[in-house]
Amino acid sequence: MVVEKFALVHINRVQGPYIVKSTGFSSEDTQKILVFALPSGEAVHGSVKFIRLGADFYGSLIHTTGVDGSAKASVFAVDVEKLNFNPFDLSPILENMLETGELSEPLDDLYLSSLHISREPSIIEGFTHVIGSLFLMERVIVVGDHNSVLNLFATIYDGLPPSAIALLVCNTYTTSLHEHINLQGVSHDEDLADELEIAQKNSTIVLLHANRAFGLFQTPFTDRIEKLFVEKRFEDAKQAILEFVELLNNENINSSSDFAKRHKISRADAKLLKNFQERLELREEMRRKNPLFDVTGGAF
Repeated sequence: MVVEKFALVHINRVQGPYIVKSTGFSSEDTQKILVFALPSGEAVHGSVKFIRLGADFYGSLIHTTGVDGSAKASVFAVDVEKLNFNPFDLSPILENMLETGELSEPLDDLYLSSLHISREPSIIEGFTHVIGSLFLMERVIVVGDHNSVLNLFATIYDGLPPSAIALLVCNTYTTSLHEHINLQGVSHDEDLADELEIAQKNSTIVLLHANRAFGLFQTPFTDRIEKLFVEKRFEDAKQAILEFVELLNNENINSSSDFAKRHKISRADAKLLKNFQERLELREEMRRKNPLFDVTGGAF
C-alpha cells in the first residue's frame, strides 16, 4: 500500500485540536498533526494544507462547523519516498472522511491512479515568475476566490515531479499572510493590501481577477516551463525540471559563467541553479539540526 496513515481531528476553542480517530500514526506523529499539519492562519472552510514533516508528507482538509470556532479536519500522510501522485487528487478522500466520520481504507498505486482528477488547467500570464519563485524558495501568494486558488495550485502540482511536491509548503486559503509558506491563497481583501505591498519585495503575487503574476525571478528555463504548462504538457514539464536540476550532478557551482559555458545554458539559468544549490545546502544543514525544519517552508 502507498497511503496507510489517516486521521480525523476535531477543533474547538476550549480544547484546541484533538484526534478522534487515526490509523497508522505513532504518538510522535500525533503531535506533528496537531501542531504543524493542519491548515493555519485562520483557515477558511475547505482550506487544504500540504507539508513535509520528517520522513512523511502530510495533507489535510478543514471544515468549519459553527460560529463558536469549532471545526473538523481530515488528514493523510505518506512516506515521501512513496509520494508519486498529485496530493490534490486525494481531496475527495478527505472530503468523504469528513462527511462520514470514518477513516479511509489504505490506498494502493492502482487506486491512486484512478483518483486523478481531470481538470481544466489554470494558467495565468506571468506563470514563469511562479516557477522562478518556487525554485528560489520564495513565496507565491495568490489573491482570489478559494475555488480559483485551488484550481491554480492543483495545476501547479500536476506539472511538478514528486521531489518538488515534497519540498513545498502549501496552504490554500487563509485570512492572514505567512512568511514561511511557499504557496498561499488569500481573498481580495483591502485589509491585506499593506501586507501584500510588503510581501511583493521578495514574493510573486498572483492576482486572479487580473489573470496576472508579478514577480522578480525569470529565466529562459522558467519561460520554457511556462510554455509546457500552457500547452498542458505536464509530464514534459516534470521531466524538464528533473533534467535541469540534474545538470548539477554533484557539481558545486563556483562561477555561474563557467557553468553556463560548460553546459551550454544561459547565464541567468546558471545563476538560478547556483542560487538553488546554495539554498538547498542551507536547507539540508538546517534539517540536520531540526528534523521538522520543513515547517519553515522550502522549494524544489
